[in-house]
Amino acid sequence: MTQLKKISRQTATEAAISALETYIVGNRLTPGDSLPSEHELCELLDVSRSIVREALQYFKTLGIIESRPRAGARIVQLIPSDAYKGYLPFIAASKKHVLEIAEFRFSVETGMAPLVIKKATKEDIAELRAIAEKMKTATKKTNPGLDTEFHRKFLSITGNSLFASLEPMIVDYFSECSKLNFYRRSTFDEVYRQHCRIVEAMSKRDSHELYESLVAHYKTILEL
Repeated sequence: MTQLKKISRQTATEAAISALETYIVGNRLTPGDSLPSEHELCELLDVSRSIVREALQYFKTLGIIESRPRAGARIVQLIPSDAYKGYLPFIAASKKHVLEIAEFRFSVETGMAPLVIKKATKEDIAELRAIAEKMKTATKKTNPGLDTEFHRKFLSITGNSLFASLEPMIVDYFSECSKLNFYRRSTFDEVYRQHCRIVEAMSKRDSHELYESLVAHYKTILEL
């Protein structure tokens, strides 16, 4: 037998947030579009200015809107450019979380292999090959940066804004946390050959081979 659930009571701020969300989605607002003024929102929502400002602050915190003096609020983005901004200092405090980022990065890159094969242009592949070739003569100082550059480019090939929003965490931040341990376990020649295999699989348009080359590349990292 299905049980009745208690009706949750929204605060005025929560109701205002919900109303604004409905307004943004229902009107299909896009970056650059403006919201009604604070005065108009107070009248439309029948709430005080302090409530309206609290509701607007919620969307500012998410990075969805920005407010400028005399210009009012406008949509900035509907997909975050950095989904984990603000959380990284806390993630850095735990070795467990660093490993979880490694697992997440592995899952994302191997999972997107078919999409990368589909969308990669000859120019994309040539750019990745050029980065990989630099690894042949890389040093302890330059190799981590080249690895980051390679995987940032690899991630961008999909053209998917959701993948792009994860880049700061799964590429930049993970590389910063793991580079010392990783390069202690892998020789520069191994790193060079691993990246060359990734590029070769892409040039063949073989998603299975690309998947296998990524698995081999991440094996060292996941075994740390």
